[in-house]
Amino acid sequence: MIESKILLKENLDTNENIILKTDKEGKIITLDCEDIVKSYLKKKSINYSNVNVKKTNEGLSNYIYYVIIDNHLKLFLKIFNNQIDRKFEEKIITLNAEQGNCAGILDTDCNYYRIEEFLENIKKLERKEIHTDRFFEILISKIINFNFLLSKENKNHNYQKEKDVFGVMQQTFINAQKSFKNFKCKFEDWKNINEFYITKDNKSESAPKCFYKLNNIEKPFDAFDLKNYEKIEFYLAEGKLTEIFDGIFPKDFLSKLRQGSDIGLTDIPLFLSHNDVHLHNFLFKPNFHNEGINKERNLNEENVLLIDYEYACFNVFGFDIVNFFIEGFFNLEFAEYPFYEKLEKSTKNIYDKIYYDKYLKFLNEFSKEFTIKGIEIDDISKLEFIDLFGTYEYYIKICKLASIYWFYTALQFLDFDCNVSKIGFNYVDYSIDRLSIYESFYN
Repeated sequence: MIESKILLKENLDTNENIILKTDKEGKIITLDCEDIVKSYLKKKSINYSNVNVKKTNEGLSNYIYYVIIDNHLKLFLKIFNNQIDRKFEEKIITLNAEQGNCAGILDTDCNYYRIEEFLENIKKLERKEIHTDRFFEILISKIINFNFLLSKENKNHNYQKEKDVFGVMQQTFINAQKSFKNFKCKFEDWKNINEFYITKDNKSESAPKCFYKLNNIEKPFDAFDLKNYEKIEFYLAEGKLTEIFDGIFPKDFLSKLRQGSDIGLTDIPLFLSHNDVHLHNFLFKPNFHNEGINKERNLNEENVLLIDYEYACFNVFGFDIVNFFIEGFFNLEFAEYPFYEKLEKSTKNIYDKIYYDKYLKFLNEFSKEFTIKGIEIDDISKLEFIDLFGTYEYYIKICKLASIYWFYTALQFLDFDCNVSKIGFNYVDYSIDRLSIYESFYN
């Protein structure tokens, strides 16, 4: 659930750069973006006369601000709007920043905000660029490098125990339940106040129609698809996540990994994964020594950056590449409500051979890389690795896992007020679109 709320400009006591949040004790606190930046400047003994803070349109789950100090010093301020392990994320950011792959951290409060460096002349990638063979090679390289990012760290430290996908999803499931409970309570109150009702023509097979009254004027209810609302309730039932895990990774699959009676999910080899690899998390950094701003962009591993590590954790093999395929079915920068659009007629297309072949190419490059680096993966040989994780059956499992992962993740951000007023991202319907791949496996 999104707990914080940007106050509307019409509120004379504040502006769009002041945020209300609930702290751990449930108290409402005020975050003033300008004051946060000024506090940082004071700590660093940086003199200034003017601080200009402007909210950007970036970020679905956090608020991103572009900051200019005295018309020359530039910063980014991120106000957190979800509850995740920020220390783990900041470890990943620090390692990537050292390699020049992202902006460094200048100041942070793990509960509320982070101030980051501003990288000059950074541009977004375009959709046409990510559909090239050259970009796919870069994509594979970026994901593999990320998978092995922590392998260079202290081998005595088991980062995997800190944050793995199964633990993350258990917590995400709990967060989604809480979020939906709050959403449902608000919906029930709203229905009573606004005389919500449903009509159904028994002679017709069309879906029931929903209406409400606003100032005694009857209006259709189209904030989200009510069928999706009911489906969410089903998938948030107690024990559902365990049932889903058992369906994706049954005992007969796990037995291929280990021998013995105590086989479980923890026996699956896990790798550091980004978990949110999509078009808008890639940026282009021009190299002015060999190309100008206006020339056609020559993408390579050095000038393409993979950003936004807040969902990073240890995950099963292939998650990032499959999730990238799925994310390509959506435009997450659609300008009007629901603020996303489906670009594919059917998400079932993820099961087409063209995607599976791309997955196999990634698998082969990955296996070459860990052989070159001499990294052992739970005593699994290269041949065993390819035999186990190269099957179409395993590819289906990852498609299902990526879909259910983002179904529950999206539910954490439900905001009924934003849905009804149509000023916020429609996480209700988007979560169902992500779920559709999981469900389509059975249809």
